[in-house]
Amino acid sequence: MSEALLWAVTKTTLAHIATFAGDLTCSYATQGILAAQGVRNDLKKIENKLIAIRAVLQDAESKQYDSEAVKIWLKDLKNVVYDIDDLLDEVHTDLLRKRINKSHLLRQIRSWIDGHDPIEVYNIERNPLDAYSYVKKSEIIGRDEARSEIIRRLTSSTSVGDASRLVVLPIVGFGGIGKTALAKLVFNDEWVASNFDIKLWACVSEKFDLQKTIEEILNSVSNETTANLNMRQLHEKLREILDGRKHFLVLDDVWIEDIKVWRDLENLVAVSEKGSVILVTTRSDMVASTVGNVDPYCLDNLPGDDSKLNPPILSCLWSALGILQRGNDNEELESIGYKYCEDLLSRCLLQDAFLVFTETISECRMHDLFHDLATDLVGEEIAVVTSNHLNVSDMCRHLVWGYEGGEGLSDKNFPKELLRAKKARTFRFGYAMGYISKSFIESIIHNFRCLRVLDLHQSSFEELPMSIGKLEHLRYLDLSYNPIIKFLPSTLCKLLNLQSLYVPGCEQLQELPRDIDQLVSLRYLSVTMNQVSLASTKFNGLSSLGRLELYSCEELTTLWNGFSFQFHTTLVELHIVNCQKLICLPDSKKYLVALETLIIRDCQELDLEKGDNLCGLQSLRTLEITGVPKLERLPDGIHSAASSLQYLWIEGCAGLTTLPNWLQHFTSLRRILLFSCINIVALPEGFSQLHCLQKLQIKNCLHLSKRCARHTGEDYPHISRVPEVYLYE
Repeated sequence: MSEALLWAVTKTTLAHIATFAGDLTCSYATQGILAAQGVRNDLKKIENKLIAIRAVLQDAESKQYDSEAVKIWLKDLKNVVYDIDDLLDEVHTDLLRKRINKSHLLRQIRSWIDGHDPIEVYNIERNPLDAYSYVKKSEIIGRDEARSEIIRRLTSSTSVGDASRLVVLPIVGFGGIGKTALAKLVFNDEWVASNFDIKLWACVSEKFDLQKTIEEILNSVSNETTANLNMRQLHEKLREILDGRKHFLVLDDVWIEDIKVWRDLENLVAVSEKGSVILVTTRSDMVASTVGNVDPYCLDNLPGDDSKLNPPILSCLWSALGILQRGNDNEELESIGYKYCEDLLSRCLLQDAFLVFTETISECRMHDLFHDLATDLVGEEIAVVTSNHLNVSDMCRHLVWGYEGGEGLSDKNFPKELLRAKKARTFRFGYAMGYISKSFIESIIHNFRCLRVLDLHQSSFEELPMSIGKLEHLRYLDLSYNPIIKFLPSTLCKLLNLQSLYVPGCEQLQELPRDIDQLVSLRYLSVTMNQVSLASTKFNGLSSLGRLELYSCEELTTLWNGFSFQFHTTLVELHIVNCQKLICLPDSKKYLVALETLIIRDCQELDLEKGDNLCGLQSLRTLEITGVPKLERLPDGIHSAASSLQYLWIEGCAGLTTLPNWLQHFTSLRRILLFSCINIVALPEGFSQLHCLQKLQIKNCLHLSKRCARHTGEDYPHISRVPEVYLYE
């Protein structure tokens, strides 16, 4: 797994080089420096080394290896990749500042090249035992019941007992939970031996190759070589072995989602006697539905605890660590990260997804079994430390400060043992730490200059040191729920690579730094503060801002001013929550052409009728207005989102008496939620025209609930075709 993570970093770094070389050419051209081509040549040398390293890492990830020499060599290789990434990140930051020093840059790159020998590639062989079906039963604990249930299903009347077809039963579960071990238990059970003429086994793996799969099936029952056989000869040999015999075949680690590809494989093994079985192991529910013709067996977790995960935050962390990379369509990194979460859920590596009103995942869980497995595979690169446990190696890239038993770090000095992890990329507190001295934080900043992630959430300190500006690699900074911090230093604005800044729950924070527009990479800002207007800072200049969350900014009366702001094409989400003095939204919001989500909650003084009342939001998909008592009607400007709006949530708006007739033009609406709008008396006439509407929820709306009552309500004909209607008292 650590090789796979590093492989992702090399991919991002290669992309960095591609854009970096072009940036250098432009920058040097403006300065008349003729050495630009030399720099590009040096970058090409680094790129070639990275390509070689990627090939080795990909090979190492797909194979098993036990050689100590290989492990040491891979360890050195990881250091090389991280050093390259750090070097290029430093130079990229110089480019952002437009302060490139030619001779310094050349010395940096050429010094690195001269100090590193050419990459020598090891030939790493796979452990041959991994592909076969041997299992030591005494080492598999807690799966007897699962084995018995699978055999029961296979012997039932709907499967093997009177089967007139090939039965395919998938075993589904996340990686490392024991699917293969369970399949081996079934494979070696006496029932299989006594009911089938032949047993076969093949490990399919993610990159499916039909010919290699057939070779593995044949090799599991025969010692004859298949290396020189073509596809036709392999097919004939397989037919010879299976013809007239009832077989039990295990296909391990299947990733096939294409039904046509699966049929090609299935048809090759369907020549055997009736009642034959294929037992498939897979991480993916999608694969199970593609290949199975009986209900899958979902392998339950072994007892343990779960870790909660938030997909948007997880995406920001992955982005900060260089794991995510944009594709050709220039899709936002956060969106790519969210899709990764969905993929991990489909493969059962994450579980228990909690879907919110917008049909998106707000929370999911990782079982501690998988968490521990992942931590074990990453090895020395991650360390969980406490004051009494400071075992850290020089390979450590991720430091997590664990539970201190409620004592916190108020009287603790920075431990010198952590200095071995001087190239750490992550430092975070795993628990609320209470009061922390300024000197402790200064030590973190001074000693870990390669940090990408600094997470000090739920800790208390009055002042963030000025030295924070020296963390030039930093991309993720979490200072949330600090009850005593009042100011952020001006040097924070030197963090040109900073992508995510979290300061919600900081009730004493007075304002954002004045020159915040210098944070040219900032995409995610979540803040609680006492600032009266964002216009008092250079907020308009945040050119990359994609998500803005304003929580409990109780003194805020206005947002940004004027029509000149840099994030009009980048801002995708805007959350305004518990901003009690906010009077109106700026007219310039109509230029937010990329805005997809607008959430307005608990804003007592907000008048949405002032100004351009939500005009111009042509990309809006989600609109939530809750706890806005001055709302008397939906602003006409919302009509600009008629073709895009999918989710509408209105709650706690006692002044709202009607819904507009033009709502019928919102042809994409999928869900509407109306809660505690006690004075809405009826649905509009055109409500039945919302043909895409899938779900309607009405709660604490006495008049409306009566009119929408099933069959008897006057408005029931308007909603009779909606698949899901929920009426609550």
